[in-house]
Amino acid sequence: MFDGTNYTHYKNIFLEKRNRLLNTYQIENTSVGIKRRNIHSIEQLTNNAKELVCIDDDIDCVLFLDWLKDEFTHLETPIIRSPHFMLQKQLYDNSLTKQNEYVIKLSKGILDNRYPLTYALRYYKKKFDEAVYNIEIERYTFPLLLEHNNIYYILDGKHTVALSKILNKPIIARIVTDYFNSEVFIKLYGYLTQHRLIGYEKHLHFIHKLNNK
Repeated sequence: MFDGTNYTHYKNIFLEKRNRLLNTYQIENTSVGIKRRNIHSIEQLTNNAKELVCIDDDIDCVLFLDWLKDEFTHLETPIIRSPHFMLQKQLYDNSLTKQNEYVIKLSKGILDNRYPLTYALRYYKKKFDEAVYNIEIERYTFPLLLEHNNIYYILDGKHTVALSKILNKPIIARIVTDYFNSEVFIKLYGYLTQHRLIGYEKHLHFIHKLNNK
């Protein structure tokens, strides 16, 4: 017979298994790139990002490691020339179409999702309006950046940085100072090199340039 004691027991087992899974780095190897499956990875980087910086028009921001293969990667693309920027710009101008680069790549699964997704205009317009409002009232999640030679690489928060450029509204971001010693990087780089995956020369060159590996 079911009783409260049994419910509590099995609930605790479920929560323990779920937490163990969430704290395990699952690296998925797809046809377009590798992907980490761990919701705590960004949280761990945030905890190690203490320094703050104001992002305005004088700050050069470019895209960071996305772990997509060379033919798909946006590594070192300036944010103002990125698909993320053009998405936000067309949403801002109310001119978004299916020919938008971000929408096309989303449908082909060659962005962060790794799998084809249908772009729902009404949903993203709602998210866009919320993002604009949050920036205006300064209630947004701080983007995560890595600084090297006065260039700021965006680890997380590409859409927020892009939108701030469009709105001409300075925002605050957090600076990650020890990314190359983080578990996020170690697991992904280790998987890439251990399995000798091909098609990631741009990533390897970039890592060697910034980290002298």
